[in-house]
Amino acid sequence: MSARPPAPGGTPRTGSPSETGVMPAIFDAGVTGGAGRRLVAVYYTVNLVVTCLVALALVLTGVLWVVGGDAVGWLAVVLGPAVCLAWLLRVRLAAELAVARFDIRADLRELRDHHTG
Repeated sequence: MSARPPAPGGTPRTGSPSETGVMPAIFDAGVTGGAGRRLVAVYYTVNLVVTCLVALALVLTGVLWVVGGDAVGWLAVVLGPAVCLAWLLRVRLAAELAVARFDIRADLRELRDHHTG
């Protein structure tokens, strides 16, 4: 992912989903910066791993149901990963909003320090 030039007086920001594509942006756990950004990265990485394991478990369970003669297994095979992908989209949006909040706070602190001192 290419880094955009920093905003005037701001920190460098990573490329937006429109620059890198939606799927790579969803699975990109790279968030750099302060402690808050690191916590967001850890939160997103843990969610990514757990969600992928849940999707895998749903697919395997669905396959076992289909092999056992139950047609409902196809729902788990198809809808399980779709629901997990929707969950990842929601978590990624929340992570991006949290990072934006940290950026805004840092920029406001820098502006305050610049104008008062």
